[in-house]
Amino acid sequence: MKDGLQKKSVALFLNTCLMTPIFAVVIAIIVAPTASADSSCQVPASNDWDIYTSVDTHRVGEDSWFNWEASDDSNSQNNVALFRDLSIEMELKNDSGQALSLRLTTGYSYTFCITFSPDLSNPPSKGSEGDVYLLSSGNWDRYNVDYDQRNERWSDFLNLKTIPVEWRDTVMWLPFRDVHAYEDRQTVEFSVAIDTDGSVWNTNWFDSNPLYYLVFDNWDNTRHTDAGTAGGDMNVEVLIDVEDRLTLPKFTAYILVSILPLSFLIVPMVLHNRYHAFGLNESASEVNSVPLLEQHEGEEEKMED
Repeated sequence: MKDGLQKKSVALFLNTCLMTPIFAVVIAIIVAPTASADSSCQVPASNDWDIYTSVDTHRVGEDSWFNWEASDDSNSQNNVALFRDLSIEMELKNDSGQALSLRLTTGYSYTFCITFSPDLSNPPSKGSEGDVYLLSSGNWDRYNVDYDQRNERWSDFLNLKTIPVEWRDTVMWLPFRDVHAYEDRQTVEFSVAIDTDGSVWNTNWFDSNPLYYLVFDNWDNTRHTDAGTAGGDMNVEVLIDVEDRLTLPKFTAYILVSILPLSFLIVPMVLHNRYHAFGLNESASEVNSVPLLEQHEGEEEKMED
């Protein structure tokens, strides 16, 4: 009875070790948010809260390393993570750029809907198409430097085509996760979710919600796939739809990574112990004596008498 219970316990443990990673992957796929190109931002046209507690407006070039003067047009109160929907309209001059600084956080999915439209006072001659980028704080600084040096002759050497892929992040600004760049478009829609509170390399230890910059580009930057200048001014309508997002606890990643290597270590140890335990049980078993034939014959004669 006891031996059978031990076998069942060992079998249950081994099956759990093998099946846990599979279940973890299936759950991660089920709860992961899906992005659809046909979806739209369900955001009201007016805001019923002070959006500048979570967002801030910037002009490209005002936050550059070469501009030490503080801007009077930008707000500096966006110290609260973005939890609610918002809508905002911005004016995008020719050969310039605008940006929204946002504090994105975990547990939410953010859907951005951006529309470029011509400004009737100075309509663009090349069409109302622009570029949209989502940048981290470090890449936003490099983007501003790129804008300040756009008229320098040697800036052409910083073209992405001439820089190896493995070195681009050291000298060039790159979009968030290397994919959130939407260029030469009139309408843009994309979703993003933050998986962690920050990086271990983040020098701002006291800020658990780092800034991200949603950039609207109407100038010819160093990326060879951008739209360039539109030849006029444009208006930008921005809708941000914020939804709750179910995320798995962080320890599930550690389980997924470590359970298979640990199972390869535990299974041989269990088999080894079971093998030695089986040998000990055999040696300690009782020896039953076999009765001799003569004894059986003597007993039969006595019974006949």
